[in-house]
Amino acid sequence: MGRGNVCVHGKYEGLYYVDYDNFYYDVTDDEDNETGEREFDQMYMEDTIENFKHEMLKSGVFTECDRWHYRDIHVILESKLFEIAIAENEWSYAVMLLQKEDASVGLQKKHYESYLRKIRDALFEQFSKLGVYGGAWTHGTIDRPENFFEGRE
Repeated sequence: MGRGNVCVHGKYEGLYYVDYDNFYYDVTDDEDNETGEREFDQMYMEDTIENFKHEMLKSGVFTECDRWHYRDIHVILESKLFEIAIAENEWSYAVMLLQKEDASVGLQKKHYESYLRKIRDALFEQFSKLGVYGGAWTHGTIDRPENFFEGRE
């Protein structure tokens, strides 16, 4: 089974996975020696989602929202054409670009790739590796380019 069991279905939809391993930290005992145990940091995960939203809002295309779709898909941003949603699965959370049903398919086709790139870059601000959907039961990964931060604010 692939690392991401969340997928998208629309012709102009896409997603990236952020592995939960990014949100674990090593537990230390009273003398700051590692105990070999790891704990999940929910607050850090929530902070990364807020930072992602902040990066996406800079584009001026998306506005913040807070609503739920079926199957536990949490819509956090929207534009006239798309929604950006978060869905948790077994090993990761998925950040999805979803088509709005009442929007122009021609405009969605035109902007799809650039919006998906914006999502990828906003996630690369925080993570060096992202998961990508590879098909049923499969996934792949992409790495942040070494020169990603050159020339950025």
